[in-house]
Amino acid sequence: MILKYLRLRKRASKDASGNSTTPRTGALDLVNRNDRPFVRNAGNVESGLLAEAGTPVNSTARTMRIQTHSSNKVIHGQTFSVGNYHFEINATDGVTASNVGAVAEKAQGTITVTSQPADTEVVLIGATTYTFKNTPAGAAHVKIGATAAITADHLVSAINGNSGQSGNVANPEVEAKGLNATKILITAKHYGASGSAAPFTTTANPEVTVDGSGTLGATRAAVDPQYIPIDIRTNAAKAARVGTFTGTPDADDTTAIAGTTYTAKAVGAATSAGQFELGTDSTSAAANLAAAVNGTDGVNSANANVTASVSGAAVTITAKIGGAAGSALALTDNLDAFTWASSATALTGGTDPTQAQARDLIVAAINSDVLPTAANPDQRTDFTCATGGTGNVDITWKKHGTDIDVSSGGGARVVATPTSLAEQSPPSAGVAGTEGLQGALRFLYDGTDAGSNDFVYICVDADDSINKYRWNKLPALIAL
Repeated sequence: MILKYLRLRKRASKDASGNSTTPRTGALDLVNRNDRPFVRNAGNVESGLLAEAGTPVNSTARTMRIQTHSSNKVIHGQTFSVGNYHFEINATDGVTASNVGAVAEKAQGTITVTSQPADTEVVLIGATTYTFKNTPAGAAHVKIGATAAITADHLVSAINGNSGQSGNVANPEVEAKGLNATKILITAKHYGASGSAAPFTTTANPEVTVDGSGTLGATRAAVDPQYIPIDIRTNAAKAARVGTFTGTPDADDTTAIAGTTYTAKAVGAATSAGQFELGTDSTSAAANLAAAVNGTDGVNSANANVTASVSGAAVTITAKIGGAAGSALALTDNLDAFTWASSATALTGGTDPTQAQARDLIVAAINSDVLPTAANPDQRTDFTCATGGTGNVDITWKKHGTDIDVSSGGGARVVATPTSLAEQSPPSAGVAGTEGLQGALRFLYDGTDAGSNDFVYICVDADDSINKYRWNKLPALIAL
């Protein structure tokens, strides 16, 4: 019977490469699809995409969209996160995070069940409300047990998605662990601010208490991981202003630059912080003022807001941070033989990225960090993003299916510190499809012809990060 099957299958039409072009159809079988062609390998084993009733259900990835604001500009120091990846807008050097060396922590809180809660009292964790019930009937209902310890155990089960109630699923923002008979440790699933933002309250007090002041993090505070810088310097011009000496100022004349006052002192006089030597001519006066601003004169500390460069008798003051805010850094001129260009009282020329520019910079930065390269093949491949219209950054996870959580306040959703970035709509859920998991088995028995129409399907290759699945089909009499 096995030989009969092989002979019959070999008569199937083939393409120029010898691959079968006529897969068997039925309630369960391999099917053609452009990106998953049906083939017969060298061992005469049929291979392709498995589908019910001859129609595959395509898996899809989760997607989400954030948008840069049209008027609230993206500026230096703003942060946002996508799941466990935390990004920071950088308009200084483009590469240095503000929290270099940060050790990420997940927010934790503690629930204590000291005695039995009353029917219908609740605990709110993130976006999920858990209701204590004598007779549970809902997905997030928690059965009040015979003792407080049993009720606490039921609450742990409900949070972790194994309460047995119809529709109960794991909380997408946190997980629960019993510390002892009555104490429950709640831990955010993601690092940093997203966990600390999760609501954490109860109406069952004093029988059931939660620590903190309404949000998770009292047991252990959350800490963001080291930020991934997003360089916006291309479209975030640094404000600047030129000042020119025409001679040497008088001793004790002053000028204020971005919040620090610098006082000229006579040549040879001792100087201290906030002072510079007036010099012997316009060129040396300019050099000495620039050194004081940059903190390279051995006396002053570097100005926190600006740097200085010198060319002859001209000193150029430049904001350290790109953006329009730099144009508000104030200047005063109480030095003889010195003037700021245009008799200005502030720096000028600082600009913020437009909505479209900010979008493009974010997309480029995330993709350059996410996509693996020959030099760094271990970079993240979780998601990529693309421009999606006016100010939109469209993020697509590379992994297909439904196992990436998209809860509010954490998970795969965006948590943005600034008002210049906002999630535009809930992420799409993604679809698992019928492709399968490696090692999975499916059987088709029709009970006729002594088993000649009985087949075993084995998923021999599954990589959902690239949406690649391959099933081999074998006659049941061979496979078993």
